[in-house]
Amino acid sequence: MAVIREPRDVVKIFAGMRGGRRHLWLGLRNLFNYLELEGFSLKYLGLLREALPSVTYGVDVKVPEEGGILRSLFLLDNGQRASLTSWRITARAKEYLAIV
Repeated sequence: MAVIREPRDVVKIFAGMRGGRRHLWLGLRNLFNYLELEGFSLKYLGLLREALPSVTYGVDVKVPEEGGILRSLFLLDNGQRASLTSWRITARAKEYLAIV
């Protein structure tokens, strides 16, 4: 377990990581926000925040066609239902197809 005493410790933690960097980054941001509410020094927390690396993540820009969505919904309905929500979506897709 790593102890964060100074900004250099934050840099060391991220230097040894391969995957899950975004999750750790978000977790530390939330921790720093919580510590700010608890009364920790804003100057100290600001230094720790500045030591956090910039984390980039991809955005899925592919928009599926309606036919592909409906096929996926029917596959969900014919297989095991992942959740009540997927069942409701599938039922609405069938209603939609019955109208069209």
